[in-house]
Amino acid sequence: MNASRLIREARKATQRGDFDAAEAAYRQLREMPQFRNDVDISLRLAWCAERTGDYSEALTAYEAVLREYQEQDDEGAARVVEGLIEQIRLHLEDADVKTDAPSTLEDAPDDAEVLRRLMKAGRKRYLADGDILCRQGDPSRQVWLLLEGRIEVQVPGWQDTSVLTGRHDAPYILGELGYFTGQRRAATLVARSYVELVEIDVRDIRLMCAHSPRLTMGVERMFRERLVERVLSRHAIFERVNDVDRRKLALAFDYREMGPGEVLIEAGREHDGTYLVQSGCLLLTPADGEGPGASGITEPIGVLPGEMVHVGGLLRGYVPRYRVMAATPVRLLHLSRERFDPFTLRRPWIVQAILQQSRKPPHLQVMRPDEDYLWHVRRRVRL
Repeated sequence: MNASRLIREARKATQRGDFDAAEAAYRQLREMPQFRNDVDISLRLAWCAERTGDYSEALTAYEAVLREYQEQDDEGAARVVEGLIEQIRLHLEDADVKTDAPSTLEDAPDDAEVLRRLMKAGRKRYLADGDILCRQGDPSRQVWLLLEGRIEVQVPGWQDTSVLTGRHDAPYILGELGYFTGQRRAATLVARSYVELVEIDVRDIRLMCAHSPRLTMGVERMFRERLVERVLSRHAIFERVNDVDRRKLALAFDYREMGPGEVLIEAGREHDGTYLVQSGCLLLTPADGEGPGASGITEPIGVLPGEMVHVGGLLRGYVPRYRVMAATPVRLLHLSRERFDPFTLRRPWIVQAILQQSRKPPHLQVMRPDEDYLWHVRRRVRL
């Protein structure tokens, strides 16, 4: 459908009070390159979204308009839009809309609901055969849903490649690992046919989550079940745990955030629980004589996203022979002894496995998954 016809349909829908149809039309218009940064279209979309109760969409559109005005140094217009944003936030607080957030991750929205909401903030993108969607090492600024066509996944250093075929009712999600971990692209993605995708900016996902606790919980559940559970399945200690219990274990972690230079674990002091790095980098420094070859040289060891450290901390009385500190801002998932203990009741073998792991030299205690785990995450989502 051409732009002129969409504009006419949107205006007619607005006049008859069909704001759902008007919102859908304006959303299609904003996906077109010529209207992507169009202030008028974004304002009309936001206005219609308010009337349908789609406040996440309205806030996303208003924030886009605000950025445009700020870039144009139009302070007066920017203040007006800031006022509209504040009105929505006050309305959400007054109406207690935020209470729709589930109390636990088990009750959080499923993948299909999360992706339907995220798609509203995205825009269509089309590729021809041979076009490169992203290269290994690129910054991770977008998440994609593959709706139609074939994408080849090329991982440097690996001879085998994977080809993903998209479907509108069951698209593949791509690029979410960069969103969750902050790492650069781990693979090069190349179109092997005509391709249709929905491209969602990471900035817009974070903005939507900031205004919707329910969406935040759904995205978090997606991360735990898709990445954390997968990482656990690739670690020797947890691979023998059945899928259901491993999913529960993935949901049992809580969060810790640290700044560069902060010490997480001191050598010689008991510390509760183990840590999985979500983003950033930790440095593990062995005590004297505990490094590779026991040479007495205590070179730090990097612990990166997807890797686990201090698994011995799941056992009472374990005293580490190393020091762990943050090399960068880090976001960690922490599994405490209290939350882990129920998993040991039916499987005493896991205690012995942890003991064996914690007796290794410090540099071998860091648990690293197989290198290809990033591209074996379950990616298809049924809508």
